[in-house]
Amino acid sequence: MKKPMKLVLLGACMAAFVACAVGCTAAQSTAVEVTDGRAQFSQGELEVQLDANPTTGYEWTCAIEGDAVTAEGDNYVASGDGNEPKAGEGGVQIFAFKASGSGEATLTFTYARSWESTDSDKAITLKATVENGEFKQVEEL
Repeated sequence: MKKPMKLVLLGACMAAFVACAVGCTAAQSTAVEVTDGRAQFSQGELEVQLDANPTTGYEWTCAIEGDAVTAEGDNYVASGDGNEPKAGEGGVQIFAFKASGSGEATLTFTYARSWESTDSDKAITLKATVENGEFKQVEEL
């Protein structure tokens, strides 16, 4: 009588372990190489990293067309060992976005000096497809 009870308990423990392991799988992220950087998305979050050098006066700005994506902010990370960039030192500007609802959004990144009125030489356009608050595809246009 004790042996069947042990088998039942062992089976229940194994079933619980498998159920937990299946439910605890980490969300996979998808990385996309883009001009001057990369984009990475997972579920409802998108991060775009673009090569930048603000010591030259240039910085990336982003304009969003469409309601499926909202900007969460951006920051610059110097490639050196300190937080403050040294003159001439490059790094990456990181933009964070959230997906909302369903639809498409166009993200246009422009690399320019804010005080210059000329058109930027660098512009990158990404199209993001969102379904039920999750990024499904991000591609460079």
